Amino acid sequence: MGIAIRTGSPLSLNLAEPVWKQLAGMTLTPADLTEVDRDYVPGLLCIRDMEPDDKVFHTLEMPFSTPSAYGNDVPLSTRYRRIMLENRLEYVKLALNYR
Repeated sequence: MGIAIRTGSPLSLNLAEPVWKQLAGMTLTPADLTEVDRDYVPGLLCIRDMEPDDKVFHTLEMPFSTPSAYGNDVPLSTRYRRIMLENRLEYVKLALNYR
């Protein structure tokens, strides 16, 4: 990178499209994340699109956290402990942004 800067030569960076979008300050969509992590997005979309039945969310007991790249659970909010009907859209948004 240093040589490219000193010589004024273009540097070919093959980064995934979501990385470029983040560098440009654009908002990521589930489709962007699917390009990088195909297993994670379907679960988020399932949570987002579940029928609005409050009993289902109480039986699932899903924590308001997401796994990091190292496998550790990362809390996404200090306000919520579990994913519920009322906060599921916020969870999906925060999980996408974290990921």
